[in-house]
Amino acid sequence: MALLRVFAHHHAIPVAFGVPSTVSSGTLPPPIAIYWVELVDQATINTEGFGPPATIGPVQNAGGSQIGNFPKPVDQGFSGGVGFALNRVCVVSVGGAFPKLYDFTLISPSGQSIPISTAGVIIPAPVGTGQALCINAPIPLSKGVWVIEVRLKPGSAASINDFDWGAAAPTLPYVGLSGSPAEILLALIFDGVVVTTTTSTTTTTPPPACHVITVTYTPIQCSQSGTTAVQAVFTATLTPAIPAYGGTIDWEVTDTSGNVVSFIAGGGTTATLTFPGSGDYQVTASVVRPGCSPLTKVWSHPFTVLSCGCPTFSGILNAAPSSSNPCAWNYYVTVNNPGAVPISYEWDFDVGSAPSQTAVTPVPSASTTYINSGTKTVRVRLRAGACVDQLQTTIVVDCGGTTGTTGTTSTGTTPTTGTTPTPPSGGGIGGFCALLLILAMILIATAGVSLALWGCTGGFSPALMTTALTSTALGLALLGIWMFLCRDCPSITFLSRFFAAMSVLMGGLAALLVLVGQFGCARGAAAIAVLFLIVSGTLAFGRRALGCP
Repeated sequence: MALLRVFAHHHAIPVAFGVPSTVSSGTLPPPIAIYWVELVDQATINTEGFGPPATIGPVQNAGGSQIGNFPKPVDQGFSGGVGFALNRVCVVSVGGAFPKLYDFTLISPSGQSIPISTAGVIIPAPVGTGQALCINAPIPLSKGVWVIEVRLKPGSAASINDFDWGAAAPTLPYVGLSGSPAEILLALIFDGVVVTTTTSTTTTTPPPACHVITVTYTPIQCSQSGTTAVQAVFTATLTPAIPAYGGTIDWEVTDTSGNVVSFIAGGGTTATLTFPGSGDYQVTASVVRPGCSPLTKVWSHPFTVLSCGCPTFSGILNAAPSSSNPCAWNYYVTVNNPGAVPISYEWDFDVGSAPSQTAVTPVPSASTTYINSGTKTVRVRLRAGACVDQLQTTIVVDCGGTTGTTGTTSTGTTPTTGTTPTPPSGGGIGGFCALLLILAMILIATAGVSLALWGCTGGFSPALMTTALTSTALGLALLGIWMFLCRDCPSITFLSRFFAAMSVLMGGLAALLVLVGQFGCARGAAAIAVLFLIVSGTLAFGRRALGCP
């Protein structure tokens, strides 16, 4: 198998050069430029150069002026044969990104039209630098002059200055596509097999073996923190073993968006492929099999690279006021960091406050001084590459009449012990919160007693039911105000679980009373169970709304 790079040369330039093509339904628009290449034996190239000028014409610019004669290329033909059995042809942009504003049509020496739309997937050039669009084009004998027609894609409004001869014209064997928005050099690459002869008969390559490719691979390791590239070794086996496969293998790794993240063109049976981080990928290995159907045989397999070594919080966000200044608070967290990766900690000491009160530290601890009393929601996030974890808690600050200054600092060390503060029992907003909660509990208890008496007296006392309903409504209202103002997450969580347990207990008591024939009191116990269930649900709703852990 041979890869032959043949650069493009000018044909005569149309009058409508540089003007966007008019698209007609069912037909191709006229080309805005035409190039040509010649695929011949190297000896012919050395002797005659590129093509008969009387047929092809001299090199011209957009104004029709002759620029130079065709130079003789070097090492761009094939040797020792009478023809070239083509497998694949690629349009290549040498030294630049592929210009997706254009479509290309290749016309073979026999007149076969091969459209190559730039809507296809662009890959790195199989040889050299640049990008390429390739298409399978099995042609038994492709020797001769090839024509490349360049068209603007429908809807494109590119401004093309000129299709110029090479910068060192006329000594370089290529043509530049210059102007806005791209400046590249066009080339063709032919992939195929030389056809040879003997004195009496024509001999071609042996009958195709139509090899099948299978691939084994080493285990793919996890990606540290999800951002570290990992590699795996892939080994291809082609069967049958005899005759041996004499071609190359193209290896490719794509992500879920179809982007090529690792590519080896013309590789061997062993390849080391790179995965840039955690995620889902598709690995393909393809071989070209002349004379077989399909021409290209592909092995493809999905792979998932997992993230490993992500640090996480262990336990709660610990908070404690300073013993010397009630406005100053210290915070720390415990972190599990199996990969020993660097971590940054983002602290928000009063979520939603304006101005914000934040800090970023390299250690899992920080401190701040508040300027006023009140309920504060405190949040900390750890970040390590693609890894993120978060903790949050609510505290009640009681400055006790003192005024602090705003500021955040890192303690620089990780404390080994700490306590979770509880709301103050008197003074400031702490005393008001305690009063609200006590009144709410008294009203809920009154409602429970009223329901018990209503049930045990036969359920014929409207006054007791009115008292129960009124006390329930007032108690739930005060409970809601307490949750909104005081934001005491630990107490909310405890009370929600407590009333849920009491609801179950009263339900069991109601069932027991039914068994002993106390149907009236059983009715009261069941009503109390419903009351406690409503209280527990209200507390659970408030807990979720406040974002309590």
